[in-house]
Order: sequence, then structure tokens, then C-alpha cells
Amino acid sequence: LDPESGQMLVDRSHSGLVDFNENFAAQAHNMPFLAGDKSVDIRIILDQSSMEIFMDDGRYVMTELFFPTEYYSELTFSASGQTQLEEFAIREITSIWKHD
Repeated sequence: LDPESGQMLVDRSHSGLVDFNENFAAQAHNMPFLAGDKSVDIRIILDQSSMEIFMDDGRYVMTELFFPTEYYSELTFSASGQTQLEEFAIREITSIWKHD
């Protein structure tokens, strides 16, 4: 996340299977946004093979697909400039699939 340049990047190059197409993870996906001098609300919904990113109450939305070879155990966030994390929470979402 780089508020000064107004760019959010998602790098899938180490996300699992990426070599099935030369363009799949060749470069990070870029979502431009206008942050100005205000805080940015970001909500991420992550499951085993996809990630939905919602910024500023859905003003900016990004979807990413992944093809993992094992369960993920690490998620990395980074930011540049004068970025400050004010609040962070992880919440589990109940599965819609019935488990017997």
C-alpha cells in the first residue's frame, strides 16, 4: 500500500502454482486509489484460494485468485511513506457448507 502514489499492489508470485501461464504472476496487480490526507479503511476477505479487498466502503474493490499447493501460514502487509496502522482484527467467517 502506497498512499503517496495512490497504489495498492498484490503480488502473487509466491502464492502457490503460478507457472501454468507466463502472465499469471509476472507482475503485481495494481489498484490505483485516491487517499488524500485521510485514513483508508481496508477490509480483506481471504479464503483458501481467493482474496477480496474492499477500500473506502467499497469505493475500490479488487479480487485475486490463488492456487496454493499447501495451506497458507503467513500473510504479509507492507506500506510506504507516512502510513500508520490504526486497527487490525482477524475474524473467522462461518462456512456456508454443511459439515457432517
